[in-house]
Amino acid sequence: MGDDIRESAEAEAPLYQQALQSLRELDADIGLKLPPTKDAIDVTLLSSVLLPSDAIRETDTLWDFDSLLMDVSSALEKVDEHEEDDFDPDFAR
Repeated sequence: MGDDIRESAEAEAPLYQQALQSLRELDADIGLKLPPTKDAIDVTLLSSVLLPSDAIRETDTLWDFDSLLMDVSSALEKVDEHEEDDFDPDFAR
């Protein structure tokens, strides 16, 4: 009897589907406005330097661990070489 109730409940359960808004739609709804603060803090300076999301969005790039490790290693080697060139033995004393 328990299985019959479960089957009838599953069959009659309505499907709830709602499309998620895209980031662009959410930005348009907000209008890039800051919410009001409860302490009445003036945020005009902050809002004057906010950038639209299109200006700061980066495209996704594919990477794999080995190539990323090589890139980081070579960048660190360049930093080490630069530091060796700037080393002043008299300053170290």
